[in-house]
Amino acid sequence: MTLFTTATHSLSCGLPALLLCLLTTCPALALALANASGQDHSSTMQLNQSPAEVVFSPHQSPMLQLIRSTDAAKQSVLLAAYAFSHKDVAVALQRASKRGVRVFVVADAGSAKQGYSAIQFLANESIPVRINERYAILHYKFAVFDERDVWTGSENFTSSAKKRNAGNALLLRNQPQLAKQYGLEWRRLWYEGSDVTPKY
Repeated sequence: MTLFTTATHSLSCGLPALLLCLLTTCPALALALANASGQDHSSTMQLNQSPAEVVFSPHQSPMLQLIRSTDAAKQSVLLAAYAFSHKDVAVALQRASKRGVRVFVVADAGSAKQGYSAIQFLANESIPVRINERYAILHYKFAVFDERDVWTGSENFTSSAKKRNAGNALLLRNQPQLAKQYGLEWRRLWYEGSDVTPKY
């Protein structure tokens, strides 16, 4: 999708969609906004009274929580991943993209280059994906949905995490301030990265 096409689509969807379009296609703007939040990007905020949902693996499924949130997204999904081989999560992102949700993924370069990574699958499905090689490990595991909901925790996007590891995940709904902070950090990682090109 070209910048013009994306911007035209975003205009028809309203101002939040246009802002997302600009931030995902204009590196200077995204970096300026990210840097404006401070050098360490730390922030203190008052969370509202919306419910929070916490799960612990292996007896619960953080990935199921992530998939349900992806399936419920209506406008956008911004995802940052370290290890990413979970087929059901990748397919949920594919479903979201096909129904018109703007899906973007930034991933750790080393993990993404492994043979079992879902990153190439997503790129082949025309989902914008970048790998970030700036750090020894891009150890993030978070997602921002519709610029309002935030999913984060210790769980990698892998099937083995559910079966063998002890982990946690937290879903915070209706938290636009928190989502903004995570969104700024995501965009900083995105513009440090390089595109993954489709192989077919």
